[in-house]
Amino acid sequence: MTLPTRLCLLCVLAASPVLGQDNIAQITQEAGGNITTLDQSRAAGGEVAIEQIGSDNSADIADQGANSLLLVEQRGAEQSALVRLSGDGNEGDLVQDGLGNRADLAITGTVNSFRIDQRASDSDPARSGNRLTLSQTGIGNIAFTTQDGSENRMTLRQTGDDNFADMSQDGRANLMELEQNGPGNTAELKQIGIAAAPIIVTQTGGMSVQITQTGE
Repeated sequence: MTLPTRLCLLCVLAASPVLGQDNIAQITQEAGGNITTLDQSRAAGGEVAIEQIGSDNSADIADQGANSLLLVEQRGAEQSALVRLSGDGNEGDLVQDGLGNRADLAITGTVNSFRIDQRASDSDPARSGNRLTLSQTGIGNIAFTTQDGSENRMTLRQTGDDNFADMSQDGRANLMELEQNGPGNTAELKQIGIAAAPIIVTQTGGMSVQITQTGE
């Protein structure tokens, strides 16, 4: 089977709704301009692993259910990831490696954990220009977000009770914004580098935040 045929079959699979329990979808795409669209709904359990290598790729994922695992890795420039996750006890890991990448995630439910890592390109580590937006709604959700490079922007919004956010940026001229609404939420923010914009934090209702800034 040639590579284009293999990718075509994977795209057909990714574009189809998946129903049931313990679903497993593994998608690998190489070269540029690939599009993956996955709509998965199940009672419980399931795993999605998407790897895209190249430039101008996109992943659009909608996942409904409980106790699932979502893994997305994009390597290259101008990548985009749109994730909509609903349910309880889900876990996710999104890694973008390169320049000009975009990640937009909306998560609703209880005790969901998600880690997002945007890295500068190995060929040009001094700049990256990545954008990250994460919205979590529910109780006991956890977010870990990391960016390195320069001119990155990170926005995290959590609404509900007992949520936790860990946000980290390392580089130059980065911007970080956190908004938490609800009781018992906590956050740890770390920013290392120079020419960074002021960290913007908005909290309403019995919360705590720890902020560390190092640089000029």
